[in-house]
Amino acid sequence: FSDLFEMHFIELSKFKKEYSEIKTALDRWSAFLCRAYEMEKGKIPKEIEVDESVKKAIEKLDTMYLEKEEREIYENERKAMMIRKAEVKTAEIKGRKEGEYKKSIEIAKNLLDVLDNETIAIKTGLSVEEVNKLRE
Repeated sequence: FSDLFEMHFIELSKFKKEYSEIKTALDRWSAFLCRAYEMEKGKIPKEIEVDESVKKAIEKLDTMYLEKEEREIYENERKAMMIRKAEVKTAEIKGRKEGEYKKSIEIAKNLLDVLDNETIAIKTGLSVEEVNKLRE
């Protein structure tokens, strides 16, 4: 066997722990499997809520109970949210790159009176052409 895989056999009918007694991931999953009918998004016991994978399972279960039209609306909203997150992430990356570029320009301007264009280009990551334009 492998250290990467564990298998547990649990008789769920014998799992009687109260939420306050739940400490491990195995307990959280066992509680979820035994009491999924009690859990819905927004009303997850705090002992269960700490586990992201169980929270995702509860969310999936909630969507399974939706009517087809409601499920489509939910999925469309979820996709739109993912697109918005990706757009924000892309904007953050772009902003960071622009900031780094502006900083390189600023550094290059400060070095113009002490170094040649090739050295400035190497030290700042700018092209020699960009450094030439700064000198003009």
